[in-house]
Amino acid sequence: MPGSRHDSKAINLCGWQDLLDSSGATWIADTAYIATTAITPIKKLPNQSRANQDKDFNTAIARIRVNVEHCIAQLKAWRILSHGYHGRLKEPPESSTSSPTWNSSEHTPTINPVNNA
Repeated sequence: MPGSRHDSKAINLCGWQDLLDSSGATWIADTAYIATTAITPIKKLPNQSRANQDKDFNTAIARIRVNVEHCIAQLKAWRILSHGYHGRLKEPPESSTSSPTWNSSEHTPTINPVNNA
């Protein structure tokens, strides 16, 4: 979605809100999606303390959301997904005289010679 938009506005403009509503899907989101049908954390009201049941509810949502957020962070860390592959496609990679392997007992990579015969 081009331009700067609020998350809940963007989900309505792209049609996902209608899709989620018609499918009857239950989905969890952060507080940016309060205006949608998502299950969101309960916001603390000004000058009031949050009830224990509200804290427990927010903790339950956070425990689910954290896994999704970590997956998104991992995907963003893979540069090839955001920038694409810019290497040569018609030439195979150069072969070396050694190849890295994983030694699971030591939890460290080791170099094993490759037989190019």
